[in-house]
Amino acid sequence: MARSGVEGFRAWRARIRPRTDEKDLSISRSRVAIVVVVVLGALVVVGARTVMLQGLDGAKYTEMASNQHVRRTVLPSGRGAILDRRGRTLALSHDAQSLFANPQEIDDPVGTTADLLTVLEGRVEPERLPESDTLVDRLSDESRQFVWVARKVPPDLAEEVRGLEIEGVYVTDEPERRYPSGPLAASVLGYVDIDNKGLAGLEASLDGLLRGEPGELISEKDPRGRAIPTGTWRLEPAEPGADVKLTIDTAIQYEAEAALDEALELYKAKSGVAAVMDPRTGDILAFANRPTFDPNDPGEYSASGRGAWGVGDVFEPGSTSKVVTLAAAIEEGVVTPDSPVNVPSRIEVWDRTFTDSESHGETTLTVEEVIARSSNVGTIQIAAALGATKLSTYLQRFGYGVKTGIELPAESRGITKEPERWDGPDVASIAIGHTVAVTPLQMLRVLGTIANGGVMVEPRLVESTIVNGEEHRTDRPEGTVVVSPSTAATVGGILTSVVSRGTAPEAAVPGYTVAGKTGTSRKLREDGRGYDSSRHVASFVGFAPVEDPRAVVLVVLDEPTPSYGGKTAAPTFSRIMSFTMRSLHVAPSPTPQEIGKPRSLPRNDNSVVRIKPPTPSLERRAAESDREDGDG
Repeated sequence: MARSGVEGFRAWRARIRPRTDEKDLSISRSRVAIVVVVVLGALVVVGARTVMLQGLDGAKYTEMASNQHVRRTVLPSGRGAILDRRGRTLALSHDAQSLFANPQEIDDPVGTTADLLTVLEGRVEPERLPESDTLVDRLSDESRQFVWVARKVPPDLAEEVRGLEIEGVYVTDEPERRYPSGPLAASVLGYVDIDNKGLAGLEASLDGLLRGEPGELISEKDPRGRAIPTGTWRLEPAEPGADVKLTIDTAIQYEAEAALDEALELYKAKSGVAAVMDPRTGDILAFANRPTFDPNDPGEYSASGRGAWGVGDVFEPGSTSKVVTLAAAIEEGVVTPDSPVNVPSRIEVWDRTFTDSESHGETTLTVEEVIARSSNVGTIQIAAALGATKLSTYLQRFGYGVKTGIELPAESRGITKEPERWDGPDVASIAIGHTVAVTPLQMLRVLGTIANGGVMVEPRLVESTIVNGEEHRTDRPEGTVVVSPSTAATVGGILTSVVSRGTAPEAAVPGYTVAGKTGTSRKLREDGRGYDSSRHVASFVGFAPVEDPRAVVLVVLDEPTPSYGGKTAAPTFSRIMSFTMRSLHVAPSPTPQEIGKPRSLPRNDNSVVRIKPPTPSLERRAAESDREDGDG
């Protein structure tokens, strides 16, 4: 039994041992497989991460590493100068001194701020110096190597700060925009912000041309912001902006602004525009706006004072628009200067009644007399013979509702009514300059077209650009024929009677023949419901000399007293035109106007009204009573 017991045990052990070895082997194999899977997984993850770091995200991390030791400093480009037509400087850039800091070099931001403000506070404009808390935050930001402390400070302040020898605070040159003539032509020039970006006027519309391209200095720095002598260094120089030469004549601009200032003071007007244009080229020789501002310090003025009223705002032209009605009727053969026009005291058109500014009985006037006396009733009769379709066509031809394309921002296209929407009284109203609105420049363009033989030339302000010393003249688009030369000459001749014996004797210019038209229009009520009979816009626009026009001058006054264009805008026009003729060295007319000789016009009672000789003194004219002069 004992033997069988031993043999049985051995037999049992022999049976179970192979099973135990297979189990151990299976477990070992599973463990190996797990380890292999884990290792392979780790390798895949590492490989994928390596691919991402070196491949997909390689550029990102390269840039991050580079940013930690490479400094890129933007080098501002010099902003181009703005010159007048004779090369006089109207805007330029010069080096100013600004303060900056490297926060990584500053151990005590609070103390450094206190030291800086001891010198700067109260001596630098608020917009150029941050508040105390803001400056502390800037100097504490160790993630940055460059922060502004104060921009464009006076040189003596910069020297005082330099003398403090504050570690991490530096002085650098920075271009600053200056306007040597202060407010002169400010609405044309505009202004820039602290970073020399144009915000208004030509500074804004020509910003890309004037600004140029900034440069860049690339250098390697240590953690303290110091240059590494053997590190990378590369300079990409800035490209300076182009200089721009304008059509503006500084002398004429100055006189236009002086005349406008005098008119606003004398006639208590709220605002005004005066513009001078060469009708042959469209060159704007002067463009004055009031109110105005000093572009050297634009923040001191209201937003309304920093605009250009002659570009973005509109007004009802009133009787100056009768030039379009007249030209259309003559061009279409409807009337001639001597055609008789029946002019009753009033005329009913649908539900509206139209009268002249001077009350009169029924009379007969020639077309020339209708315009000279600025008769609303007579002009409406002419428009009725012309017809709505043709009147609408000529309004479009003369540029109503179309921008002039002047190089200034925010130009308005004016307000017009589509012909298919004209109702009963619209023909009458539009014929005398109501129910439409224009910008002063659009009205200047109308008279410029007549002065230029019926060819419309768009006004422009930029004569040329100068790049690297080489001047490039701007293209002049071809003019557009609006009316025939004979029609333009006839209209011009009729408009001389407005000055010689009509509503604007004070628009006369000694020694020169002048053609022009007065305008007086009521303004809309503040609530937009109808017209306000107590508020007017007065204007006069004309050209000289009639035989060879060299200049068109427009004057618009907002709410003057007296309200009529013939009493306020006309004498202002005379002053500006007289100076322009002398400045341009224009020879006197071969047959000068007979200044001082009384002229007469027929009236309803067959008597005559004596037209006073022109009075050159604005003060003397303002002292006269505010009686109606027939200007509609």
